[in-house]
Amino acid sequence: MKETLGRIAKIAMRLNPVELVTPVNERDMRESFLNAYEGGIKLPPYFIYDSRALNDATKRGRELVDLYNKFLILSKDCPATRFEPRQERAVQGLIYRRIHEALQTYQMAVALQASDDSTLSRMVQAKYGEPDGRLIAMAYDLTDWPTKKRASTIDDSIVALLRSLHFDAENIAYFFRKALNIYGIKGWNVSLDDEVCAIDVRDKNRGGRPMVVIPSNRRVDGLKLLELIGHEIECHLRCTENSRHFWREILCDEYQPLVPLLAKSDDAFLYEGCAKRNDVMVSGSSAMPSPYYVIAIDRALRGYSFIDTFEVIAGLQLMRDIPRETAYSRAWVITRRIYRGISNPIHGGYAFTKDWAYFGGYYNSNAANRLANDFSSMTTRDIAELHGAGIRFTTTHEHLKLCLDPWQLGII
Repeated sequence: MKETLGRIAKIAMRLNPVELVTPVNERDMRESFLNAYEGGIKLPPYFIYDSRALNDATKRGRELVDLYNKFLILSKDCPATRFEPRQERAVQGLIYRRIHEALQTYQMAVALQASDDSTLSRMVQAKYGEPDGRLIAMAYDLTDWPTKKRASTIDDSIVALLRSLHFDAENIAYFFRKALNIYGIKGWNVSLDDEVCAIDVRDKNRGGRPMVVIPSNRRVDGLKLLELIGHEIECHLRCTENSRHFWREILCDEYQPLVPLLAKSDDAFLYEGCAKRNDVMVSGSSAMPSPYYVIAIDRALRGYSFIDTFEVIAGLQLMRDIPRETAYSRAWVITRRIYRGISNPIHGGYAFTKDWAYFGGYYNSNAANRLANDFSSMTTRDIAELHGAGIRFTTTHEHLKLCLDPWQLGII
């Protein structure tokens, strides 16, 4: 049993859906698209995906299907915990959900290889869901967001000083590692990457080792650096470590290989919602999640093309007197993230819906309790079912709020 579960975990932790749908030619496409658009030519982007990653994912996925069937037979005589039946059922239910998440990623890879946007769309929506009518209406109502001004909880004079400081990618990596050392968290690799477009905590990746990746060309001021430390390290990574400790404590030895898999769901609703709430605590209303991602998802799912959606998002920003170059650049980022994975951006009907979690999660996380804030790498359902079954949660890494203490970090 332990060998089977070890192999399941090893495969599942290498199936990262974001890696699969990230175009390898994003930077080239951005430049050619924006240059053409500025010149009056509406040239839809043509995204190319990592064929080696897709081949690897489909190969691993086929093996995962066989291992899952084997696990279903073995698990009948091998409980995951020493708990009473009600608690054991809650744990087993979550185990099945996590393996199904990995199988969905495998099915996404198959659809991507076949350029089957329709099937891929169904797989993505099954994994991440989509915004409902209430949230979509809220997004359109907040296009002049932020409607409520919120100040940083850091003193204004310190905010001004932080904004005068500037840090490159190497500096960001240094302070990320410093924050990890303060928390006493080990085993995570913080590295710079020429290919990625955004900072990302990757529990799952092709290399199999948990990591934080930082774009090599990233530059931030001091306040943004604190925000990133709070978001990536204190919310995402800290909560994942809390969840890993939780699972190490309750699982029988045979099930220990599943700890990293169970600790982090692909569902980012609670995960990103709590992190965005932390962003606003640090940076104020400027860090509130953009409603434009939800608007872009709504338009993509209703059949609008990449260019149609790009123009709407750019237009909404131009209406706020944002400089044209900035509006086009932001609109590209938003639209590209929503259409990533698509084979034919001339047609709509597909959206990579993961990014609705920032907006939807933020407006729901305001009601999240401390348990959710310490274990947000799992889902609200996970926490509710486990807690409801009487399983006790213990927070290993309390939130130190380093993101509000630039002195302890040595930023100033």
